[in-house]
Amino acid sequence: MIIEKKNTLACLAIFGMLSASPALAADLSDGVDLEPVAEQPAPSGNFATTELQLLYGDGFLNFAPSGENDRLTGTVQHFSTWDYGNNFFFVDLAHNFDSTVSPQNSFFGEFNTFVSAPKVLGLETSGIIRDFGVDAGISAADDFLAGLIGPRVSFNAPGFDVLDVSFFSYTNLVDPLDRDLDTAFQLTTVWDVPFQFSDRHKFRFTGFLDYVTPQGSGVVEQIVTSPQIRFDVSNYLGGPERAIEAGVDVTHFTNQFGIEGRDETTVNALLVFKLH
Repeated sequence: MIIEKKNTLACLAIFGMLSASPALAADLSDGVDLEPVAEQPAPSGNFATTELQLLYGDGFLNFAPSGENDRLTGTVQHFSTWDYGNNFFFVDLAHNFDSTVSPQNSFFGEFNTFVSAPKVLGLETSGIIRDFGVDAGISAADDFLAGLIGPRVSFNAPGFDVLDVSFFSYTNLVDPLDRDLDTAFQLTTVWDVPFQFSDRHKFRFTGFLDYVTPQGSGVVEQIVTSPQIRFDVSNYLGGPERAIEAGVDVTHFTNQFGIEGRDETTVNALLVFKLH
């Protein structure tokens, strides 16, 4: 779940008209229950939310020359529901400030669509299981393309607005290092936890963690996680909740690209604008 692309500063202005981020709500109850619903109508009340994230940080590894790089990234992130599931995508447009890095401007993007089994089959869920079904997606960059498909379970958990776990079959279609890679498996967890110290001081702890199994000889397991702490600036100033957020993003790779010992940790200043 990581992305980057061309002529960043210009693209930020264009994609700033689009952005988005997931926001979900949870009703907690005891036990687990699945009940058929006779002639259940198609679910209503679908919604969409889009946000623009601006991130600036350092510590990004370069292949040649060796060393680290500062990077400005603009991320357009979108989440929307439909009658039988939901869609999520994001696109990162990145500018590297080290002029020796090639390409200096880059992109990365992901798209996922989820089909809910309870909604398709006309079931109701309650208790710890909020939803379950099939999740499919693609990840892409200039020299990278991967396809993923597998089951996802969404949980009702105390304190969480979002807690999703997916288990994907992961296939590299284009590899940036031109390797012959085996199909692997990816375990993904996504979370969003709101918390506050007062009505004016509201925060969120949100992010994801991916674990990818080895993909062949010399291509070891990979872990990437990107937790964020966000402060609700617009609410603090008396405006609508989550319209503007500021905070910190910490992204860590273990064995980036499956290269053993290639570990990258970056700390990024974060500014988020909710477009709708």
